[in-house]
Amino acid sequence: MDNSNAACSHCGDAFVCDAADRPSECWCQSYPAVLPLEDKAACLCAKCLKLRVVDALPDYLKSIGHEKSLALAEHYSIDGKPEEGIDYQMEDGLLVFSAWYHLKRGNCCGNGCRHCPYPKEGS
Repeated sequence: MDNSNAACSHCGDAFVCDAADRPSECWCQSYPAVLPLEDKAACLCAKCLKLRVVDALPDYLKSIGHEKSLALAEHYSIDGKPEEGIDYQMEDGLLVFSAWYHLKRGNCCGNGCRHCPYPKEGS
């Protein structure tokens, strides 16, 4: 199936969707699975999907708790290029990693990171 004529259900922009042919290889698989799966008509372009995930991710992680968040994150690699807004924010020229990025790492680095999702020692 050629999905090169897919249109974003939010903004209407055209984009390529490979989910029907190769679901595990589609570009959207790099985003955390935090939105409900909907029919193909609800597909979003990369820009709109990123905005939805950035908006939904913190609340979703809180709603499922630490252990389930860890289990979700282990399916995503930190080996690729971090995604601004999802994995980090730039603040005053500094890269600030998100709780999601720390979860993908799989453990606390011990540096006292602002968004560290891991329980503090002794808590």
